[in-house]
Amino acid sequence: MLSLPRGTRDYALDEAMLLNNLASKAEAVFRRFGFSPLITPVIETNEVLGAKTYGDELSKEVFGIANEDSSLRYDFTVPLSRYMAQNKDLSLPFKRYQIGPIWRKDEPQFMRLREFWQADVDIVGSSEVGSDAEALAATAIALNEMGLSQYTIKLNSRVLLNSILDMFKIEKSKSLQVLRLIDKLYKLGADQTIASLEQLGIDSKTAESVISFVSSGDLESKKKALAASSPVAKAELEKVDVLMKLVKSYGPECGMELDLSLVRGFDYYTGFIWEFVVEKEGKRLPSLGGGGRYDNLIGLLSGKGKSLPATGSSIGISRAFDLLYEKTGVKTYSKAFIAYVSDSQFGYALDFANKLREEGINTDLNVSKRSLSKQLEYAASLGIPFVVIIGDEELKQGKVRVRDMSTGSEELLDQESAIEKLKV
Repeated sequence: MLSLPRGTRDYALDEAMLLNNLASKAEAVFRRFGFSPLITPVIETNEVLGAKTYGDELSKEVFGIANEDSSLRYDFTVPLSRYMAQNKDLSLPFKRYQIGPIWRKDEPQFMRLREFWQADVDIVGSSEVGSDAEALAATAIALNEMGLSQYTIKLNSRVLLNSILDMFKIEKSKSLQVLRLIDKLYKLGADQTIASLEQLGIDSKTAESVISFVSSGDLESKKKALAASSPVAKAELEKVDVLMKLVKSYGPECGMELDLSLVRGFDYYTGFIWEFVVEKEGKRLPSLGGGGRYDNLIGLLSGKGKSLPATGSSIGISRAFDLLYEKTGVKTYSKAFIAYVSDSQFGYALDFANKLREEGINTDLNVSKRSLSKQLEYAASLGIPFVVIIGDEELKQGKVRVRDMSTGSEELLDQESAIEKLKV
C-alpha cells in the first residue's frame, strides 16, 4: 500500500487553495510594509546549516541529503544570513520576505509537520527597536488578515534570560543548556524541568528558584528584582517596554505580554525574542510563529566575526491552515464552467470561454465526451458557482444560458450580458 513519508501530507484541491490564499495574504501585508522578495535555494551546504548556526541540539533535526555535503533548509533566517555574508554591497537596511516550504526532522504531531510552509520577514542593518517592532507587527497583522486574532504575542529577551541566570549564579558554561531546558518548560512541566536541571549539576534549591522565577508569581515584582540586579537588565526592560508600545501603535488585533519563560530554541538569538501563542481548551498549542534579534549570525557565517544587526519574524502558514481549515466544497478557482450538448457547439463554447478568460473570469471548459447531466455533476462537485450551457438553440441565437448553481435558476443572455453577470 502506498504511503507518505512521516510528517508530510498532501493538500487536496480545496486545502491547497486555502494554503495559497493564506500565503497570498501574508505576502500582500509584507509588501505593504515595504519588504521585497528574496528566493534562496531549498538546499544549503552543511557548513551553513551546521551546529555553529543552530547549535548541537537543533542541527540534529536538519534533513541531510545522501552522498552530498548539503541539506534541506531548516528555516529562512540562516539562508538569508548566508546571502548577506556573500553580498556586502546591499543597501541597508535590507528588508526582505520569503515564503515557501521548510523541512525539520521533528516528531510529527498536530500542527507540527516535518515539511511545512512558512512566511518570514527580516530587517538587516538596523539595531533600532523600531526595526524589531516593524518585523513583529508585519507578521502579527498578516495573521489578523488570515483570520486569526485569538493569539497572544509572548515577548522576552535573551539579555533578560542571561540576567536571570546571573541572578541565580548559574555557571556560564551551563547557561546554554539551562536555557534549552527552560525552552521546554511548557512541554515537560516544572517538576521534570527541575529534575533535568539537577542532572546538569544545578542544586535543587537553585533549580526550583529559577523555574519559579520564570514561570510563576507577580510579574511586576520580578521586573523590579531584575532591574535591581544589573544596569544591563534594567536597560533591557526599558527596551521591552518601548517595543511593546511600538507594536501596539501598529494596531494588531491580539494580546501581548512579557513572558520570562520564553526562550526559543535557536542559539543565534541575541536580543528580543517572541512567539505567537494560541491556547485551546486550556492547552497551549504549538506556536503560530515567532522571531527575534540575531545580531551575530551574519558575522559568524562571513568568517570575519563582524556583526551586522538583524531581526526577523515568521509565520507558520501550515499551522495557520490547521486552525482555519473547514471544508467549503470549493475545489477550484473557476467561477464559470462551459458545458455544451454536442461536439457541434465546441467551437462556439471555446470562443466564449476565451472571451471570459480575457475579461479576467476564471473559466473551466468541458474537454471530455460526456452528457450534459454529467457535466453539471462535475461542476457541482468542484463547487463552481456558475455553469454556462450551450446547445443548438443557444448557438443559433448567438446567446448562452447561465445557470446559478446555488439556486438552480437559469437565464438566457447575450454574450455581453453574460460576461457582465459573471464579472460581479
